[in-house]
Amino acid sequence: MAKLTAAEKLLKNEEQLKRLSEQRKQILNEIKEQNEQKFKDIGIKITDAVKTNEQFKLDFLNLVAEHKIAIEFLD
Repeated sequence: MAKLTAAEKLLKNEEQLKRLSEQRKQILNEIKEQNEQKFKDIGIKITDAVKTNEQFKLDFLNLVAEHKIAIEFLD
């Protein structure tokens, strides 16, 4: 009887682990989506600043070159 109880507990633990794993995946996906939106918003602000401010443009391009930052342009 004790072995059956242990097997039942193991099964419950495995089910709970599976649920928690799915929750973790959902949370990480939500965080990823939020971060992508934040970076997109930042990119839009930088693009607007570059268009309107020549000194910012020079400073930004120097910063990008200095730190070898990869830039992806979105349409």
